Amino acid sequence: MKLLQWTWLLLVLGSAQVDADTLRWQWVAGDVYEIKLRSTTDIAVTAEDQELIYKNEIVVIGQWTVVELSSAGVARLNWQVSRVQVNPQAKKDDQLIMVDTEVVAETQQQKTLQATLQGLLQKRFELLVNNTARLIEIKEFRQNSAASGNTPPDNPVDSKKVRLPQVFNSQGVARAFKHVFVQFPSTVVNVGDAWRPTQQLNTSGSGDMTVYRYLGSDGQKPQIKFSSNIQFSDPDQPQIDVKTKQQQGSIFINVAERFVEKVVVKLELETVTNDDGQQIHVNHTESNVIELKKLLR
Repeated sequence: MKLLQWTWLLLVLGSAQVDADTLRWQWVAGDVYEIKLRSTTDIAVTAEDQELIYKNEIVVIGQWTVVELSSAGVARLNWQVSRVQVNPQAKKDDQLIMVDTEVVAETQQQKTLQATLQGLLQKRFELLVNNTARLIEIKEFRQNSAASGNTPPDNPVDSKKVRLPQVFNSQGVARAFKHVFVQFPSTVVNVGDAWRPTQQLNTSGSGDMTVYRYLGSDGQKPQIKFSSNIQFSDPDQPQIDVKTKQQQGSIFINVAERFVEKVVVKLELETVTNDDGQQIHVNHTESNVIELKKLLR
């Protein structure tokens, strides 16, 4: 009988060890990561018999360079965007602005947007991140705009037609990589365990409460699922009737080299507001995919 009890106990302990993991980011000084961020937005605004459709796709490509790694496991990264594509999949009859910072612009509108983006590509940032993927500090390197030779145009592109990527200031960089710097728990994580990160660096404390849950391996990559509760806290906004409110995502981890390899975020939001007796319906869907690839040295 005692033999059976010990056998059962060993089986339980063994299965617990298999399901438990210590999630850490293995930073190595000199490593270079190629980062690709793809954001697709679809918004439909309807008021009575009028409808406004907004579509936009932005692809941002850049690099992290691990400049230094401290004895405490804190990595100092340099981040810079090298290429931006606006609506790369669009066709000419879609009436969307198409721009690629590595392709010669044809129209005046394209030239204006490209000039704006070329100036922004000069920006560089330094990030401090520890081995639990917690963003500790971020700062922007000062640039001499006159020396760069890329000054913004006198008539910048209409931001209502093209929403520029938010990766060209410290707050935007922190938001863009929010679910990459996932803040792994400091203790061992079992399949099914959930955690909340502390307040994101350079972001406000309200509006988004994210819960991460470790699912273990899906047969290919260890996976983390997360969901966020979107809140509306602006007292100046009219009364909002939220019909659909959902933000979910997945995080995939490269086991061999121990880093976050891919993040997928999907947002669905449907609201109705009443403005002086007129109902305004808004359907907003958004997809964000971040892919990280460690380059060979």
